[in-house]
Amino acid sequence: MIELMYQKYYEEIRDYLCFNMRCSEEASDIAQDVFIKLSKQEISEIDNVRAWLYKVAINYSRNRFKRATLFLKYINYSMLNENQYEEIKLSDEEQKFEILKRSIQKLNEEDRTLILLYRDELSYKEISEITGIKFSSVGKKLSRAINKLKKIVGE
Repeated sequence: MIELMYQKYYEEIRDYLCFNMRCSEEASDIAQDVFIKLSKQEISEIDNVRAWLYKVAINYSRNRFKRATLFLKYINYSMLNENQYEEIKLSDEEQKFEILKRSIQKLNEEDRTLILLYRDELSYKEISEITGIKFSSVGKKLSRAINKLKKIVGE
């Protein structure tokens, strides 16, 4: 059963994490950790496996982000120059994707999560289960998040 869930959802969870975190290696590590946790659970007790996987992935990425933030406090920020690593020319589609990805990164965590879950075609019910937002509020909050994203992209 775990193998089936892994085959069905691993790429989706990893892609969500990759988009949310900017680091594909770290996203892959967390995705693996999510499925390790799933293997320790009684799957029959989980109502919605897909929503459960996203919820665990979000929690793991938050924890990893908190640890990384603490670590970065001890690093000299002037040594970090993101532009040095982006000298490779990108196609128009890749540039649009990068602009969108960076714009999403500028959103607060809740808005970013809503947009990425919506992008992954989760239902409002699943989004509600994952985020803890009331089902009746998901649409409105998502609409506000999309409008914020549009403003950021337009800057």
